Amino acid sequence: MLGTTRLTFAGLVAVSAIAALGSSAASAASNPPVNGAAPVISGTARQDQSLSTTTGSWGGATPISFAYRWQRCDSSGAGCGPIGNATSATYKLTSADVGHTIRTSVTATNADGTAQALSSPTAAIANAGSAPANTKQPNPHGTPKDGDTVSVDNGNWSGNQPITFTYQWQLCGAKTGACANIAGATGSHQNVVSADVGSIMRASVTATNSVGSTVAYSNVTAVVAAKDQPPSIVTLPIDGGSPAVGQTLVASSGTWKGASGVYAYQWSRCNTSGTGCTSIPGATNQSYTVTGGDAGYTLTVTVRATNDVGATNSTAVVVKVPAPGTSVGGGLTSVAVTSLTAHPDHLLISSITFSPSPFRTRNGVITARFRVTDQGTKNVVSGALVDVVGIPYNWVVGSAEQPTGNDGWVTFRIKTTSHMQLTRGGALVMQVRARAPGSSAADILGGISTRRLVQLKLAPAA
Repeated sequence: MLGTTRLTFAGLVAVSAIAALGSSAASAASNPPVNGAAPVISGTARQDQSLSTTTGSWGGATPISFAYRWQRCDSSGAGCGPIGNATSATYKLTSADVGHTIRTSVTATNADGTAQALSSPTAAIANAGSAPANTKQPNPHGTPKDGDTVSVDNGNWSGNQPITFTYQWQLCGAKTGACANIAGATGSHQNVVSADVGSIMRASVTATNSVGSTVAYSNVTAVVAAKDQPPSIVTLPIDGGSPAVGQTLVASSGTWKGASGVYAYQWSRCNTSGTGCTSIPGATNQSYTVTGGDAGYTLTVTVRATNDVGATNSTAVVVKVPAPGTSVGGGLTSVAVTSLTAHPDHLLISSITFSPSPFRTRNGVITARFRVTDQGTKNVVSGALVDVVGIPYNWVVGSAEQPTGNDGWVTFRIKTTSHMQLTRGGALVMQVRARAPGSSAADILGGISTRRLVQLKLAPAA
């Protein structure tokens, strides 16, 4: 049986704020880069040789661009500082690097933000002679779990033969990365004990020949899991934000003991009392954008943590989504599009915002927001289906039709292509349509549907 724990939302943050009518700026659901695997350095750790780095693996909104910064550290991999002009994916080692370790910092950037990931440090850089130089970093093997055994290989080395090896295992903070030697752990194999649970492990491998000695640090293990136990929740997230239609909720994974660090999510819709919950099909991401169908109901999310022993579910407390027909501020009232009729009601695309404006990026992302109101009234319309078509058609990637939120706003993240012409005084024209779900051709022609041509100013790249 899977354990179930009740917890509050950590960062159920409504990313899309309810904007006032006529607002000149807007924000979209944020999806900045998130690192899934650290960068890895390859090459021979010897003066006059070249190292190269991968970017690691990343999630987040695409496209993602990468920048590199090589760093020189002390022989233990600490006290790191940037190396002047070392900003490409490769770096040629110099005499100044001898006796030091090298690591790389990779910065990932997309339209929503920036994040950084660090590689493990290399072996100490050998001189141009024949002392041992590491050509492939050592790797740990085995399952890092209380009661099991892990081992480390030697990696690959160059230099005068024969080369002998000695070992020292270290325990490192899973979040800080700070490492300390484990007393007496000087073999190529190491028993994992309960005190190691929640940390990560690595080994230093010292290669020695007739010329000298060089230390290389292995890549790190996964977080050490508890013995024969599924993950358990340690700290509860903090409740934050009040959801509404059109806003995006983000669930925290919480803090777990013995979890692998990989989590699964399932959002559910519940009745007004928070019971009778039903999974929302396809809502399995860490974030969820509240739809018109959620109005008047409550929402929750279940986080599933796993390790090699089992899995545990932890479900957040429910949060209530306001029903249409309520005040949204500024003297405006929200009404459902299904409550309108073609006569006398007529939809109106009353407000438009673009960010950034003017727009300067091919293969970039435009954040566009449109507000739908009931013409001649002080009502904003929820649940209206909005469609956007760019003109010329090949300048942008087509976007799926989306419903307006409780505040009448809908947000599109429109991806641009390499065909976009960025000229001073130029513009991207968009046809925006709003309609009621299931409207017949007669209803659409009769006037409840609306169309509007809008344009975004373009400019050459800065």
